[in-house]
Amino acid sequence: HPCQAESRRLEVDEAVAIRDLKRFAADRVDLDALPMPGIEERPEKVAIVGSGPAGLTAAFYLAKAGHSVVVYEALDEPGGMMYWGIPEYRLPRSVLASEIREIERAGVVIRTGSRVNSVSRLFNEGHDAVFVALGAHRSLELGIAGEALPGVVPAVRLLGEVRRGNAIVVGSEVAVIGGGNSAIEAARTAWRLGAKRVTIYYRRSPSAMPSTREAYEDAVAEGIHFRFFRAPARIVPKGNRLALHHVETTPGAPYGGGRPTPVAVPGAGAVDIVDTIITAIGQAPDVPGGLGLRMSEQGLIEVDPDSLSTSMPGVFAGGDIVTGAATVILAMGAGRKAAKAIHEYLFGKQEQAS
Repeated sequence: HPCQAESRRLEVDEAVAIRDLKRFAADRVDLDALPMPGIEERPEKVAIVGSGPAGLTAAFYLAKAGHSVVVYEALDEPGGMMYWGIPEYRLPRSVLASEIREIERAGVVIRTGSRVNSVSRLFNEGHDAVFVALGAHRSLELGIAGEALPGVVPAVRLLGEVRRGNAIVVGSEVAVIGGGNSAIEAARTAWRLGAKRVTIYYRRSPSAMPSTREAYEDAVAEGIHFRFFRAPARIVPKGNRLALHHVETTPGAPYGGGRPTPVAVPGAGAVDIVDTIITAIGQAPDVPGGLGLRMSEQGLIEVDPDSLSTSMPGVFAGGDIVTGAATVILAMGAGRKAAKAIHEYLFGKQEQAS
C-alpha cells in the first residue's frame, strides 16, 4: 500500500488506512455471488504470457474492455508468485482461487502447463497483441563454496514445495540468508515446519532490509532471530549437518551512487552449525531466448516507460520481468497500465484498418 504513505490526510493527522478499508470490504464480499456486468465483445485477441499479478490484472481489464484474452501459464497452477511464493498463512489458497474465478468469469481463459518460448507463435495463432508478464522465479546464487550441498535450499523452492503439499524436513536449527520479504516468509515457514530456532543473517542494518517493516516485526514477534551485519563466506558439511561460516560486515563505499557496499571486517568471522540453510538473496526472471525482445544488461525486458511497449510491435511487458523482483501491488499496477495501453493500441490499429 505505497499510496498510503503519500496520503494528503497526513497533513492533518494520519493517513487514510486504505489497505485496511479495502481488506474490510474484501473480507465481507462474496465475489462468486456478485453479478458480472454485461461486456460488449470486440474482435481483437490478446495473449498474456504468465499468470502472476501483472498478467492476471491485465487480463481482467482487457476482458472487461471486451477483448478475447488467453493467459498462458507454464506451471500447473495460476497465480505466479502469489501461489508459489506467498505462504498459506499470508495468502490462503481459497482467497486467491476466488479472485482467479472472478477473472475467469469476466471471460478470461487460463491455460496452465502452457510454456511460451516464442512471441511470433502467438501472433501466428491469431492474437493481435501480447503482454509478457513472466515474473521472476529464478533464485539468485550466493556465489560461495558449498551452496550446492544437500540441505541448502533456495527460498522459492522451499515455499513451492510447501505449496505442493510435499513433506519438508528442515531440522531443529535453520539459517536463512537474506533480508527481503522472501527471506522472512521462508524463515516463518521453517518455524511452522517444526524448526526450534530460525535465524536470519543479513549483511546490512535492520533499517536497510528490503522487507517491509511489518514483515520484520511479525517475524520478531514469532521468535525469529536476526543477525545483522553478517554475510555468508562458505558452507561446509559437518556430519549430517552444515557449518555456516560467516563474516562480520561494515558499510563501505556506495556502489554506483546507491547504498553502501558491505565490506568484510578482517578477522571477524564465526561458524554456526545448522540443519538447513535457506538462501533468499533475491529472484531474477528466466527469459526464454526465443522471445526476440530487446533486453537490458540486467536480463530484464526493455519497455517504453509510458506505454510498456517493447522492441516488437504489438508486444508489451510489465511486472517483475521489467522491474526485477518487486511487490504484488506494483505488478498489479503494471498490469492495469498495460491493459490500458494495449486497448489503445488495438483501438488505433482498428481505426487505421477502417
